[in-house]
Amino acid sequence: MTCQNVSRKIKSLEYSVEHLKLELEEVADEMGKYVGEFTSKLYEQVDLTQAEGAPAGTKNHNPVLDEVKQINNRQVQPDELKKIWKKIALVTHPDKTGNNPRLTGIYKKAARAWATYDANTMLQIAVELRLDTPELSRETMIDVLYDVQKNLLLKLKDLESSVLVQWGRAKNSQERENIMSHYIEAKGYMRKS
Repeated sequence: MTCQNVSRKIKSLEYSVEHLKLELEEVADEMGKYVGEFTSKLYEQVDLTQAEGAPAGTKNHNPVLDEVKQINNRQVQPDELKKIWKKIALVTHPDKTGNNPRLTGIYKKAARAWATYDANTMLQIAVELRLDTPELSRETMIDVLYDVQKNLLLKLKDLESSVLVQWGRAKNSQERENIMSHYIEAKGYMRKS
């Protein structure tokens, strides 16, 4: 690939990643609208405080949690990763950001990744923050962007197919009841008498 084609590919992947992030936010917001009603209906039918896996006495146990898929670490030299960590810390450290909750969360995630030498997470954070990373080859940047795109697509697919979204998008109350019944059976919850 020519240098111009590589630049176009990187720019195209960056736009795709931004678009997928917006889609994820929209679906997450949509899910947020359904959580309260779904959980209320679930509590009407089963006692989640007695359900297997629920902490004893938990009144606010939320059974609808998605697992985030992990991707393999790629080969990054220690000095490259250290430079990336420093750049992330410069823009996300609580002392520099006035304790911005979003950036503090990113800082903590990056600190865990740095402590465990999780190069993939560090690279994804750098890409998502749009940090300049000339120490990485353009091919590595393309690979990271592909991985970020793949992860976002998987998360979006998981959210779109989640019980909560399917229940919220149901066309009528009978369809919602069927989805709830399948969910209760799949989880092995006992219905209230």
